[in-house]
Amino acid sequence: MKTLVDYRRKPKPAYFSCKKSLDPLRIHLRSDRFMVHNGQSFKVHCFSLNDRDEKFEACTISVSLRLGAEVVDSYTLSGNVNPSTSQYQGTISCKVPIGGAGRDLFHIDVALLQEGLLLDTERLSIPVLPWSGTPHNMKDLEKYAGPGPFFILNKERFTTEYKHILQKVEGGATAVVSLLDIGSCTIQGREFSLERLGKMSADGQMGKGVFFVARNSQHPYMKQYRPKDFFCPYDTSIDAVGPFAEYGVQGDTDDHLLYTYDIPDFGTESHGEKRKIGVLSEVRIGAGRVYISSLRLRELWGENPQVDQLLYTLLTNV
Repeated sequence: MKTLVDYRRKPKPAYFSCKKSLDPLRIHLRSDRFMVHNGQSFKVHCFSLNDRDEKFEACTISVSLRLGAEVVDSYTLSGNVNPSTSQYQGTISCKVPIGGAGRDLFHIDVALLQEGLLLDTERLSIPVLPWSGTPHNMKDLEKYAGPGPFFILNKERFTTEYKHILQKVEGGATAVVSLLDIGSCTIQGREFSLERLGKMSADGQMGKGVFFVARNSQHPYMKQYRPKDFFCPYDTSIDAVGPFAEYGVQGDTDDHLLYTYDIPDFGTESHGEKRKIGVLSEVRIGAGRVYISSLRLRELWGENPQVDQLLYTLLTNV
């Protein structure tokens, strides 16, 4: 009850969402994208939900796509709404226009009509980040070499080029090491390995990682991001929402850019302050930085602008 109204019975935002969900006839939009970038194409699925024992024939669904206040595209879908069922009504193809220097919202507005009579409306708003020009192909990232920055996805490369990379980092270069790909490493006597995220539940099942990670808002590279930016990323391997990380970084790091908290197994107690577990952590070496990552980069890169933009910033210092 307290999630819907306060002690004065004043409705909270969840009240209106709950009230809307109880409408007997609804049009609904579903997307696995919670953030996109300028120029990106994606799809949104449209469904009707009819709890009435009544069929609505010859309906039209008016679709309007907007970037901020600017109308990008508009068209209509047609179909019937069958009684007492949910029903797929079509897929809306979206492409965010290129341009814009700051954040904006991409709105997908739909209206369900029958013979001009408005039956229901729905709006889905997705944050848009400016396109940073990052490469989409992971192999392109592996080409970072020479004076730095370095992007390490290969254990053999880390081993054979370790002295060269360390020398450049001490001079001010940057290296990003994907611990998920190389397994473990030692940097100037500090050992780094992977720590499983997700604890045992009441039914004995192990958690599947973390779908939300916190950002260190005090770090210079993280100030541009908002609290909910790193939430439910799109996983290219399953074409759906997936976890940011299944493992955390274990080792003596100097700071965290992205992190989660250790939680106890079901039925056990914890005392004191919760331990932070980094999924993107910083190691300071001389004038440079090594960033240790346990993010699922191969599944997330190129389709999650907050991840793309952050790694691009680490590699280019801009």
